[in-house]
Amino acid sequence: MELIGGYMELANKDNSIEAVSYREKVKALSDAMTHQIDTGVSEAVDCPVEHYFVPDELSGYCVYAREVRMPKGSVVVGKIHKQPTLNILSKGKLSIIKDGKKVTLEAPYTYVGTPGEQKTAYIEEDVVWLNIHITKHTDKSEVEAIEKEVIAETYEELGLLSSLSNLQDLGE
Repeated sequence: MELIGGYMELANKDNSIEAVSYREKVKALSDAMTHQIDTGVSEAVDCPVEHYFVPDELSGYCVYAREVRMPKGSVVVGKIHKQPTLNILSKGKLSIIKDGKKVTLEAPYTYVGTPGEQKTAYIEEDVVWLNIHITKHTDKSEVEAIEKEVIAETYEELGLLSSLSNLQDLGE
């Protein structure tokens, strides 16, 4: 599906050793968590999601907000975003890795995420987090289509490398 306004071109094309190493670690964490859940070692944490829509009839676009509630003590791995997204931490406290350093965010906190961003977090207090996107879809029945529009399954979809072996293959 084509992205609104060609945001793919805005993706942070940082394929430095540090950026690729971070992506590799995020994937390893995500894979390990999935394996532990699949084998019964750990249980998946319930993180309820609410969807909000503000369609604009004149432009044909819609402001879509995805609100997720994450309980204290959870470790979460977010999705890879294709578009810039407005991020709002409206309740709680969490720690993330940003630019290779642990950063603690506490509500209220708002920032604009870049295409290609994927967050990992340790939830220090119950959290309410919103991601706000622009989409052509206007209601809850289209959430799957919205995810295809705004979420990448892999970093490679955005022209980003996900492992150091890929970086070595490029001779960098």
